[in-house]
Amino acid sequence: MGPEDPSSNLGLPDGDKVEIKARLSIENEGVDVEKAKAGLLRILSNNKLLAMATVNECKSYINTAFFCFDELLNIFMLNDLSSHHVANIAKNPSVALAIYNSSQGVASKREGLQIFGNCEKAEGELEERGMRLYLGRFPEFEQWLRASGKGIDAAKKMVYVVKPEKIVLYDEPDFGHKLISIKVG
Repeated sequence: MGPEDPSSNLGLPDGDKVEIKARLSIENEGVDVEKAKAGLLRILSNNKLLAMATVNECKSYINTAFFCFDELLNIFMLNDLSSHHVANIAKNPSVALAIYNSSQGVASKREGLQIFGNCEKAEGELEERGMRLYLGRFPEFEQWLRASGKGIDAAKKMVYVVKPEKIVLYDEPDFGHKLISIKVG
């Protein structure tokens, strides 16, 4: 599985813990919201890479990105401003994300997330927060920026945020083979 304390690798100051503060509505009857939150936090914390699907007119595109997140379940990532997916987001902000551990076995108790929402360039405090969380989760990125001659200010311009509207939680360890559908907001 993952670390005992899933908030330990989020880039937060020592002692800070993540508590999901987003308003969640579980669409499945009989599912405990706190148990679903724990599953969301565990999966987000134990995985650092996502796949993001975008659309431009009738053509789809997919990319991978390292990510971090906050207590409102905003998903932050850095994107090359000249990429296909950034061009697609400019025309159509609707995105779909998949977050999962790709080394899970076919016969293991699998888990992962599908996240649907809108993606946009982070601005102001959201940009600062995203960059701070990203550098906290990936401290080696700051070293890479220095080595490449790029600075933090250049990287800030690359911060994008996905604001989830719906999450599908697949958490076999806690819910068996049931897909848990969650509205955010």
